[in-house]
Amino acid sequence: MVLVDVNARGRGIGTRLLRYALDYLEGRRVLTIRLDATPAGRPVYEKLGFMPEYELARYEGMASQYPASQIVTELAPGSYQDIVEFDKKETGTDRGKMLVRLFGEFPQGLRIVRRQSTVEGYVTIRPGANAIQVGPCVAVTYAGPPLLSDALSRCRGKMVFMDVPKGNVDAVRFVEAAGLRVQRCFTRMYYGKRVDDNITALWASSGPEKG
Repeated sequence: MVLVDVNARGRGIGTRLLRYALDYLEGRRVLTIRLDATPAGRPVYEKLGFMPEYELARYEGMASQYPASQIVTELAPGSYQDIVEFDKKETGTDRGKMLVRLFGEFPQGLRIVRRQSTVEGYVTIRPGANAIQVGPCVAVTYAGPPLLSDALSRCRGKMVFMDVPKGNVDAVRFVEAAGLRVQRCFTRMYYGKRVDDNITALWASSGPEKG
């Protein structure tokens, strides 16, 4: 995440910070660099060579209670490898280090769906300064709604944020039916080698600061 004080904008500070980060990552032979750009930030990133992938919308609202689903279960802390492998298959990216760190910070927020012994979806929630962030949520089609329903039920009566790819029509339909409304939009962008996400499996992002 790149933040520049409002009184210091327009001086090229953000561009210099990004150039430094890109040089560092290229020096480490990182093939793909990605970020979620605000409308104001997108022109800066495009000048540096970032390309748009797809649009996301941040939804916000008060979470409600949903009926419990028997297919959504808890997971013992530290038993994350099956989730990491499932996530890698659906996103085309090995996000293991980030996910394990994320799950470890708030292990009680994680829920999964399995079919027999195979993970077919997961969701996590974490507290924030202004709202509870729901996501990431990665799931096959049937597992997305019960996972998000479970997450919202655990946040009932509290404000939530959820960053949803606009291309996942089922996810958009779910959050809008849940009474959540668009706060702002982002563009997922990449630099270097493109990674093809399975958008229909991405029900909620981790947030702009985590991807």
